[in-house]
Amino acid sequence: MSRRPQHAAGAAICARTWRYRFRHAFPFALAVSLALTTLAARPLAAGERELITLAEMHLRNREYHNAVTELMRYQHLHPLGALYPRSLLLMSTAYFEGNNYTRAIDTARLCYDRFRNNPEGEEALYRLGHMRLLTGSAFMSFSTFDEYMALYPQGRFSETVLAERPYAHLLAFEIDDAKSEIENYRRQYPAGAYLAAMDELDGLIAAEEGRPKKKMWVAVLGSVFIPGFGNFYTENYWTGLLSFLSNGVLIYLIYDAAVHRDTFRMVFFGLLELSFYQWSIISAVNNVYEYNYPEDFRRGIRLSLSKRF
Repeated sequence: MSRRPQHAAGAAICARTWRYRFRHAFPFALAVSLALTTLAARPLAAGERELITLAEMHLRNREYHNAVTELMRYQHLHPLGALYPRSLLLMSTAYFEGNNYTRAIDTARLCYDRFRNNPEGEEALYRLGHMRLLTGSAFMSFSTFDEYMALYPQGRFSETVLAERPYAHLLAFEIDDAKSEIENYRRQYPAGAYLAAMDELDGLIAAEEGRPKKKMWVAVLGSVFIPGFGNFYTENYWTGLLSFLSNGVLIYLIYDAAVHRDTFRMVFFGLLELSFYQWSIISAVNNVYEYNYPEDFRRGIRLSLSKRF
């Protein structure tokens, strides 16, 4: 009996079997695959929003480390996510509020460099200048504000930038430039939101310009003839009294050594008196600098800045 018909019959049965399996199993497998893909895709989009929402909650609760952790998790899981620019903005804020100013500025710069054509990139550039202003980097903040105005002349933060520019000048103690910036803001925004802030700056400037200053030459010349005079002149009375008495005692000891012709004591107390005498003059110079330094003025500027912005 020939085996060829048997092989042909077996092949036909196998073909029918595989066609049956493919016809019934493939649609089932396709349906399962589509279902799993759909189930996996839904939590992904929700997970993006949930991570950002969780980070924002940590920020509101001042849990800055936790906020940064959740934002890092988002950036790792969703490197191409739609909320990635926002995650950088929030991370920069969390770093700054947590006093990690270097990381805050670097993160804001990264957001601006990568997404400058997005709203988040524009906001990142503004925040970059604002953070530099709050940390006392007047020159860098002013440079950043110039960059913002060049790129976004009609941007969302244009008015705020113009209102913050006078603060940068004042922190650098450039009073005349600050006055010009204040008038520039008033011209461009006659009904602006920061007119009260500009009025407050005018008051701080007027108080600083009206504050009496001590003259360096008076302090130095007086201390040359009367040790301790410069300290009294700058209202450091106890230091002035100490300087006057110590120099007086040493001069008397030098005189007493000269009367007794004691060369060793004359040299010893003479060198000691020279040191105290020089300290009296140098102290007078330092006290004038400290007295005239606008520390209260700068503190008022920072307070006004943090209160308004």
